[in-house]
Amino acid sequence: MIKSMYPLFESIAFVDGSFRNPGYHIRRINDSTLRLFGSIPEFDPMAIFNTELPGSRELFKYRVMYNRQGFTGEFSPYKRRTIRSLKLVEDNTIEYSLKYSDRKKLEELYGYREGADEIIIVKNGLLTDTSYSNLLFRRGKKFYTPASPLLKGTARQMLIDSGKTEIIEIRAADLSSFESLTLLNAMNTDEDGVEEIPVSNIF
Repeated sequence: MIKSMYPLFESIAFVDGSFRNPGYHIRRINDSTLRLFGSIPEFDPMAIFNTELPGSRELFKYRVMYNRQGFTGEFSPYKRRTIRSLKLVEDNTIEYSLKYSDRKKLEELYGYREGADEIIIVKNGLLTDTSYSNLLFRRGKKFYTPASPLLKGTARQMLIDSGKTEIIEIRAADLSSFESLTLLNAMNTDEDGVEEIPVSNIF
């Protein structure tokens, strides 16, 4: 019922007593609402951040579900997943260009991971995303992110805007040209020292 009432959501990091990158989330809320409903939100997205805050300085996820008329949000402590291996899973029809509350297709593909910890979705021969994050590959001292993500994440956009990563098309056959992979989302950014995964752990 809630997912049908609020078809879109945002996961926003709250750490060290403040929200991380609220401007990027506000921009995506406005863009997503315009694309899905044909107009910007009737509510002020800044109101999302006028809420009672956790007293702890630990990392929290603030999940905000919304539609054109309004939103609801809740905090939960966040513990990062340990990902050591990934499996390539192909699906040429998946569409997730907005952060939909309905993630059934992503969950279905995640079920094909077999012995791996996570999946990388391949669409039309190109690497896109995992089931919950964007991709950041390292070659030497340079970083690259796929040109065709399923969802353009806020952490990915920050790296692009700061010039820290280059956008390129990446195919499965290109994996051996990289050394490592980092999984990026709002809760896992380059600021967090997220562990790199050797590309040899992708199968």
